[in-house]
Amino acid sequence: MVLIMLNQLMMGVCHLWPVTIRNKIEIDFKSQGVLRMATAATRTSIINLVVLATNQAPGTTKLSELIALSDAGQSLTQIAATLTGAASFKATYPSFATNEEFAAEFVGNIISAASTQVKTDATDLIASLLNDGATRADILFAATTFLATAPTTDPSFGSAAATFQNKAAVAVFHTVTLELDTG
Repeated sequence: MVLIMLNQLMMGVCHLWPVTIRNKIEIDFKSQGVLRMATAATRTSIINLVVLATNQAPGTTKLSELIALSDAGQSLTQIAATLTGAASFKATYPSFATNEEFAAEFVGNIISAASTQVKTDATDLIASLLNDGATRADILFAATTFLATAPTTDPSFGSAAATFQNKAAVAVFHTVTLELDTG
């Protein structure tokens, strides 16, 4: 809408300006990042990250902050890093925890209904990935992507996927539809 209005302004009022001035205005406008906006899919992915990282909806304020990061060019993994660096994440998953301790607590929280064997395997996999150089943000991003797309009928992860997908849908409704803040 802003681009259309600017274009109309430039065509109607600014047509007398030299081409170099019109081009500079267009370049300056575009370079400010005004034209870059998160898609609905990106917004949903960010909400999903928040839900898995904090076990709550982001609310309008937090979502606006994270969307601004996306609009500024940050990837979802970088946004996950912002979330894993936040005090709310560290309160649940302290930075002093070993990779194995983090993995066990994270798995226990995100797939609590899974069998003992599935949780053990997931914990071992996450600890191994962390020990090989993955970050907690990488794990958060991968787990979020997995749970958001896993079939709810999967015998090992279906229950966890269904729970996560329901929480994410409620978070979207709370934050986007109702435009509520979590405070």
